[in-house]
Amino acid sequence: MTNPQRIRINNRRTNQAKWRSHKIWKDLVKEHAHTPEAVCEHCLKHHGELKKSGKPVYLTINHTSRSLYATEELYTTWNPQYMEICCTTCNWMYEKGKKSCPVCHNQYIHALEPDNMCQGCWDKKHPIEAQKRMVDVRKRARERKAIKAALIQREKDKVKKWKEDHKK
Repeated sequence: MTNPQRIRINNRRTNQAKWRSHKIWKDLVKEHAHTPEAVCEHCLKHHGELKKSGKPVYLTINHTSRSLYATEELYTTWNPQYMEICCTTCNWMYEKGKKSCPVCHNQYIHALEPDNMCQGCWDKKHPIEAQKRMVDVRKRARERKAIKAALIQREKDKVKKWKEDHKK
């Protein structure tokens, strides 16, 4: 690997992995995230609670400020202003720029979503608009299907005509 930026990223990730394997970090997580009253700030699940998949929820600490990744001391010192308790799924989604729907807490939406709720919750809140949207979606699907069928038929006709024109 010759790309200096890629080398730097790998070195930083290696260092952070070392920080997370230290007793200081593990004690911090145990003290704040693995307590009975700890709850994910996004999806409101508790540590050990079962997900729909049957796997248990694992709470961890999410660093909401990039400045906390600078040193091991900043990374492993509890700061409620820049850290929050969340499950590993919500932590991963936070890194992708998504958040849990504030209404149902089941779906993830983009953090800058203007309606601030998932499609299912929006549909329940606005049933008339949802019905119109679904009618439109079905109509466009039928149109696409008709166009596709016409294109396939045209290709079949071309092949049939070519075979008729080139009989031996």
